[in-house]
Amino acid sequence: MTVLFTVASLDPADGGVPECVQSTCSHLAGCGVNVEIVTGRSHPEASVLKPSHDNVNTTYATARSKTARLWTFWRTLSARIDRVQPDIIHDNGLWLPTNILSALAARRAGIPHVVTSHGMLEPWAVQHRGWKKKAAWYGYQRAILERADVLHATAPMEAQNLRDLGLWGPIAVIPNGVPLPDTWKQEPSSGERRQALFLSRIHPKKGLPNLIEAWSQVQPDGWDLIIAGPDENDHRWEVVAAVKEHGLGDVVSFPGPVRGEDKWALYRESDLFVLPTHSENFGVVVAEALASGIPALTTTGAPWSILEEEDCGWWVETTVEALETALSDAASRSDSERLAMGQRGRALVEEQFSWEHVAAELRAVYEWILGDVPRPDCVRFDD
Repeated sequence: MTVLFTVASLDPADGGVPECVQSTCSHLAGCGVNVEIVTGRSHPEASVLKPSHDNVNTTYATARSKTARLWTFWRTLSARIDRVQPDIIHDNGLWLPTNILSALAARRAGIPHVVTSHGMLEPWAVQHRGWKKKAAWYGYQRAILERADVLHATAPMEAQNLRDLGLWGPIAVIPNGVPLPDTWKQEPSSGERRQALFLSRIHPKKGLPNLIEAWSQVQPDGWDLIIAGPDENDHRWEVVAAVKEHGLGDVVSFPGPVRGEDKWALYRESDLFVLPTHSENFGVVVAEALASGIPALTTTGAPWSILEEEDCGWWVETTVEALETALSDAASRSDSERLAMGQRGRALVEEQFSWEHVAAELRAVYEWILGDVPRPDCVRFDD
């Protein structure tokens, strides 16, 4: 089986989609799927995430101007389809011209088309810059999704949001995978201070102003707050201004983007992970925190009710008041209580969110589309 993935970019600065595509493709190749990727690139030296498996071939549609990039993407994609004759085309993301080109290419070649929306149809995401997305929805995006052979959602909540938009075709509910670090937090923190960590894009949808307001109300004694991640749309300066306004400059820091082993070390050094988001289709950073052995606090904007079900964190409303209550509770717990919560979270990720499990589920969906196996349990029609 050959699956051709299309994605606008594999630049790590473009958020979680490039990293998700890179990991998905690597692990699909690990379970015997021939994987091709066609992606855009602004210039030959542009930073990209490269899949780690040898059985993944990446072709770059490289052009400096936006207009030339689209024409190059179409020619590159068409040529690659003609050459490798893929069984499935799997597109990633929404709202971009490359998504139109992927759908057109699949239809022209008569190849089944799978779309992963990556949370871009969550209610908050749809309302953000809403008039542009409304025009795109009725102009092309709804038609693409209605004609797709399967839509991929990463949680039941995201699948329901797709249904609420009138999309009634088959939806495969398969979570994002999470790499399991070899080392994780297994001892309580020492010293006098404790550390809460936010690690994600610094973007309006992440709810950081609410977190700063809640932190200023609780002001947990002996705690620091680290806000790590790349800035988007200069939102960092709004958050910095809120920190200064509340007099929190001594306890809140902004280390910027953190990747690789530095990222995993930062998780392990922390005592609590906080994602005060307005909207997530999955929230992979929550799973990464649990995999690192620390409890997580997030909102009902993310599909993580299991945090409370498994007693490995807090899942609260997207309000300042709810964040205040949860932060106060988390900070008042003993080091051993928080560590025990983190160990339960690690066990949960090992059981349900390994990349091997995700790749096997996706492969079963592809085989079902091609008529080779019965419908997998993860594929839903009208619920």
